[in-house]
Amino acid sequence: MVDLDKEIIMKIEYKSIFLGFALGIIGLLSVLSLLGNIETEISISTGDTNNGLNERRSVHFFDLQSNITESEFLDDMSEINNVIKRSGYSGLEYKVYKVQDSDDSENYRYYFDSTWPNDEIYEEVHDLPDYKEWNKKMKNKYADQISEEIYRKVYRIN
Repeated sequence: MVDLDKEIIMKIEYKSIFLGFALGIIGLLSVLSLLGNIETEISISTGDTNNGLNERRSVHFFDLQSNITESEFLDDMSEINNVIKRSGYSGLEYKVYKVQDSDDSENYRYYFDSTWPNDEIYEEVHDLPDYKEWNKKMKNKYADQISEEIYRKVYRIN
């Protein structure tokens, strides 16, 4: 008799599974039927509607102030990159370059830039309170360097 009880329980479980499956299919078909009678339009935008032609780059050619080490400058740049990343703008950052030591250029041996998808994102980031605080610190700390740098705002043309 114990075997009969197991058989009855198994039959009930299979019936329950089948019933649930059948109801799920009927429900899905009902929803699809209803949606089929509704016109639906989907639009997907990547935010890059001009093939990158709105891309903006800010470039700075400079020499380090005599009272600032390269390491200290890189730490300051890392600080703002962390602010930008923490604010949800991952992928946007300032990058610093310099000529090789063997290069005989006497001026503008350093360069840093930042690339922005467009002016709106540039403004959003520069309006962040933490960015404004960092920028104020940089303008005070690097006043001599900033006064001598070559700065350009350039836009992608191809």
